[in-house]
Amino acid sequence: EAIMPTCKECDIRMAIHMDDPPWDIFGLPRLLTSAENMFMNCTSLTEQIREDLLAEATKITSAQGMYKGCINLDSTIPAGLFANSSQITSFQDVFNNCQKLKGSIPAELFNDKAAVTSYAGAFKNCYKLEGEIPENLFATATNVTSFVSRMVSFPFT
Repeated sequence: EAIMPTCKECDIRMAIHMDDPPWDIFGLPRLLTSAENMFMNCTSLTEQIREDLLAEATKITSAQGMYKGCINLDSTIPAGLFANSSQITSFQDVFNNCQKLKGSIPAELFNDKAAVTSYAGAFKNCYKLEGEIPENLFATATNVTSFVSRMVSFPFT
């Protein structure tokens, strides 16, 4: 909570390097394999989501809880945010309770995501999202077992 405001004041951009450290250490994997709970409840996060945020993260298997509770995230969703992450199995609670998230959900957001089993709670309470859910948003979701509470409170227009 204190680090990000200070970084913003000093014009410092924080990032996660996908191969950091660039050697095996303590038996930890070298490549980022989970974005689970990334930015969760980061109420100071307000800036636009970068489309290339996960561009090099090709081994991610979970995005569960990513951006959940970012109530001040005043951004649109980039269409290619998860483009290189075809191994993801869970989008449960992604963007859940992002009350200022705006724009519409890009039709290609979940392209090539056959491994996904859950979208439960995704986009729940995203009151400022507009438009209809794209017809082919879940076209490749052939293994989904849970859509429970999906997009509850989505303000359809």
